[in-house]
Amino acid sequence: MKNARYRFKRIVKRPATRPDPEEVRRAEKRLQRFARQDRDGKIQLLFADAAGFALSSVQPYAWQSSDQPLHIPAQGHHLRLNVFGIFSTSTQRMDALVFEKSMDDRCVIAAIDHFFAQRSDTRPVVLVIDNAPIHHTNDMKEAQGRWKRLGIRLEFLPPYSPELNPIEMVWKQMKHYWLRLSAFESFARLRAEVYRVLNAIGSEYRISFQ
Repeated sequence: MKNARYRFKRIVKRPATRPDPEEVRRAEKRLQRFARQDRDGKIQLLFADAAGFALSSVQPYAWQSSDQPLHIPAQGHHLRLNVFGIFSTSTQRMDALVFEKSMDDRCVIAAIDHFFAQRSDTRPVVLVIDNAPIHHTNDMKEAQGRWKRLGIRLEFLPPYSPELNPIEMVWKQMKHYWLRLSAFESFARLRAEVYRVLNAIGSEYRISFQ
């Protein structure tokens, strides 16, 4: 198989439906323009998304001895942490709220309101977010009108195009590399470890987007 240039690696999941290529190209051009405006100090470009963390949802990578491989205990319950984050690629700052409940539009509105209530930057904001149904409810539309008056614009990505949102890479690194193995010993440890990593993004944990 190696001679035929095959590699043994994890199979990658991708959206079941592929996005419209022309719509993706237009979105890429808009994001490039926003990134230039962010670098020039004209706007603040931010990326928002939610991610879930559970004891059974991730099997992290780790260096292991072939004689004594590592293991984590199998968990039978379904407790879950849902995190809504707002991330800046230019500063690598992550602001997030953690919910121990199902993510809905009220969580999204609360997280965005929380971020902008403590924000000191006065530049107009472009907040990039995906097209999930909970982002298009009546309450979200009402909140968007309120945010627009504060200089906050939501930029919706084309459907089925998570690769356009850099925060997805942050979630991947966090789940597979940054969480310590001890996080998966209990739900209390998972909670503490998720908070630890979230608070360390931008300092201890950084990603190159070049």
